Amino acid sequence: GLAITSTGTPAINGTYPCDNTAQARLSRVYELIQRAGGSAFPAGMTELPWALADGSIVKFASVSTFLAVEQAVGEYVLALDLIIATGTGTLPAATATIP
Repeated sequence: GLAITSTGTPAINGTYPCDNTAQARLSRVYELIQRAGGSAFPAGMTELPWALADGSIVKFASVSTFLAVEQAVGEYVLALDLIIATGTGTLPAATATIP
């Protein structure tokens, strides 16, 4: 997983899973947000619950905060994928700080 620290929303701090299931869910929610113009959660939700790697639940009250987490996880996974694809590189830190 990726340990994320939010400087603006500490309630979402935690380790986010990065497995295929978690990545698919992140992508699905991202797409739905984009279809809604990029500023609203899908299905009229005002909060988006999300499971952390330890099973606890955090709630996103802000689309921009969710998108920052989605970006951080995506960049982390991409860095790992590139190492696998090329057979070279240095493992990225399993931590990220977002606004």
